[in-house]
Amino acid sequence: MREIVELAELWAPGADHGFVAAGEADIEWLEVVTERPLPPAYLRFLTTMGGGTGPVRIDDVDTTIASIVSRYDLVPWTPPPRYVCFGIDTDAMAPMSFYLDRDRMAGDDSAVVRFPFPEEDDIDASQVVTVSKSLLDFLVWAAFTSMRCEMLAASRLVVPPAPVRQGDARLAQVRRVA
Repeated sequence: MREIVELAELWAPGADHGFVAAGEADIEWLEVVTERPLPPAYLRFLTTMGGGTGPVRIDDVDTTIASIVSRYDLVPWTPPPRYVCFGIDTDAMAPMSFYLDRDRMAGDDSAVVRFPFPEEDDIDASQVVTVSKSLLDFLVWAAFTSMRCEMLAASRLVVPPAPVRQGDARLAQVRRVA
């Protein structure tokens, strides 16, 4: 997860990014309850920011180890060992939590998928939606949308438009409106 930390530093130099590592006991417990070793990329995520992702936010999703442990403790349905829940969807209207698919590895990383909470024990394969080919790609997207996009939108408000050539008057008007 060094890449995510570097992106945060690039986009907000010197800031206290608030990344908090997950506790070792919680990580060990998660490996036991999910019945298989966790993907190495997810272990790096947990030991870097599993207790808090700082500025890297995913709307309506909680990726903290405390929430994941609570989910496995409190919910009677457990996903098949193929899947590891890593993001709890907090949208009450249409919850589709995020899972790592350990049967679809890309090196030491795994695909990110979503599916609705099943009404029975079996997951309907037609409802499994691939979100990203890897956790790292997913987190780079999250970092960009939660950190960089906000900066880009704000910069439009404070950066004056480029000098206008005579033929670009219409373009200048469009820029001012946007």
